[in-house]
Amino acid sequence: MATLLLDGRESADYKRRALAGTVLAKIESADVLRPYCRHVVVTLKEWLQTDLADTESLFADQYSAPKQTLGEALVEVLTTVVRSSPSDMTAYTPVLLAYLLDERGEVEQVLVALEAIVDAEPTAIPSAQLARVFDTADPYRVAAGARLLQTLAAHGQADAVLDRISFDSLELALTHPDSDVSGAAARTLADLAEAGYTGRIVAEIDISAFESPLQQQATDSCVTATAALCEIVAAGYTSPVATQLDMAALNSTLEDPQPNAVGNTAIVIGYLLDEEQDRAVHLADDIDHQTLAELLSHESEFVRENVASALGYLLEYVDAVTVGSAISPRDLEPLVTHGDPSVAGNAVALLNELFAAGYIDPVLAEFDLVKISTALSQKDPIPRGNAVATIGYLAEHGYGGAVLDTIPLSDLAAELDAEADHVRGNAAASLADLAEVGYADAVIAATDLEILTALFEASDPSVVENAILAVGHLAYSGYADDLAPHIEPERLTKHLTHPDSEIAKNTATLIAAFSFRGCVELVFACVPALLSALDASSHPRTPAVVMALSHLCIGAPKSVIEYESANVLDELLTTATQTDLAYIMQIDPEERLLRTVVAAACHSIAVANPTIAADHQPSIRRLLSVPPYLERADNGTATTLLFATLHRIPSKSTIGPV
Repeated sequence: MATLLLDGRESADYKRRALAGTVLAKIESADVLRPYCRHVVVTLKEWLQTDLADTESLFADQYSAPKQTLGEALVEVLTTVVRSSPSDMTAYTPVLLAYLLDERGEVEQVLVALEAIVDAEPTAIPSAQLARVFDTADPYRVAAGARLLQTLAAHGQADAVLDRISFDSLELALTHPDSDVSGAAARTLADLAEAGYTGRIVAEIDISAFESPLQQQATDSCVTATAALCEIVAAGYTSPVATQLDMAALNSTLEDPQPNAVGNTAIVIGYLLDEEQDRAVHLADDIDHQTLAELLSHESEFVRENVASALGYLLEYVDAVTVGSAISPRDLEPLVTHGDPSVAGNAVALLNELFAAGYIDPVLAEFDLVKISTALSQKDPIPRGNAVATIGYLAEHGYGGAVLDTIPLSDLAAELDAEADHVRGNAAASLADLAEVGYADAVIAATDLEILTALFEASDPSVVENAILAVGHLAYSGYADDLAPHIEPERLTKHLTHPDSEIAKNTATLIAAFSFRGCVELVFACVPALLSALDASSHPRTPAVVMALSHLCIGAPKSVIEYESANVLDELLTTATQTDLAYIMQIDPEERLLRTVVAAACHSIAVANPTIAADHQPSIRRLLSVPPYLERADNGTATTLLFATLHRIPSKSTIGPV
């Protein structure tokens, strides 16, 4: 700079020559700049030669402020140049960092220049020198370093600096009372978390340090702190937040006037309740239910959407009346019909939690169920799947009629053919609920049975289970003959050995329904698999398998007797007498008639062929030897049938008194 201005090629103005001499002298006398002196002069000379007219504007203020320090003058020159041509000024990064470390330096001006350089050339920052900034005692310089670190993280260049620093200074900055400082630290941590450094943050920073910026309401610091916590919990680190952060700090943020702070807080609460299930009850108790529920009427959609989601998780752990009474159902209507699928999905999910908890009448008094049809018409599977589930919850709690009056059942049945597994599974479950509570006629009329039974082949176990339940309820309700032609036995029997014992049990129950309704051909095709399933007498499916075989004996005794592959009655009685019927009744009251059905099977076989029954007389007698309370479970019907069976046996075959 001085070399160029003193050579007189462009100007002989003595003020300029004097100024240049002064600047040169200051450069040579400044310890902090001496290592960079030659580079600064040469590079600036090259730049200034391109357009000397710019020199006037660069140094204009110098004429009226001759006492300007070297740092101020040089930084002013560099920052002005950087703004116009940052990529050409990367060589000045060490100089600017030196002034960032110098307590006399102007932090903000230097920082602006450095950020412009890094944006233009991310590799221009010397990591060792920037790391030194974090060792300074001045929180404002630490905050400045944090901002640079953000920029580096955004360009994927933060590793070299992070390898050299301790997060202690960032944690101190995070708790600083000046929101500019704490905000810079929080924003840096948020950006670093987003860039993949969450594990390092959680390992080195006590999450309780976030409580300070969270309580700096109406500041950028509060917003950025909630954003950082969002990144942390979204990366899977919910446990440190749940154990180290005081929920009172999150509650205070729910009352912040900034929508982003409130919405972010709701996101954090949702993650904690969803992921930290072991601690969720205590977390739920500490959350301000009233304030959270009232936020459903917030003017910000971002807030309403995430509050609806958080409330949905909260309802899993607190009394529905407590939360429901603070909610205006009308506030949910515009969310349920919202065009953004995530907004609509969360709102419907909240409705479902209220309904599942039995909090229905107060909601339906204000909420228009027709809005659920709007959610069903969404292309996105999230709101559709949740809306489909809504119908099931209502039917389960006795509101099937209200559903059928407002929501076309054909729309629900059509979702059996949806692409998303959870939509198909929820549709089958809702149809099962409707059929179970007395609306089987409407379900049959609206449902393509081929599509429903094809779900037995789905890859998602929940889809298979719900399809089996739906078909089972329809079969028991009198539509077994309509369903049987659509079912291939192999589709059913393979699920008798499903690793999920509930699916295996429900499959056996479904076959028992067909057996009860007289679909002999279909059930006989399943007999080998049923007999094989009797091997594990303690399995949850065993009672249903016994039911299926017993009903087959009752409905088609001659066919059972003529069955050549195995002695069905022998297998049935062996299992029935080895199974602890009293225990089954204690754990599953629905099986209280199991002994009665087995007794009816024995009687039916004895009527068809007394000699066959005679071969099983010892097993029949064992069925008579049961505790009194079990004998009274069916008002003595089983005992009566068993005695009637023994009386059918020819007297010459009778052993002992009857």
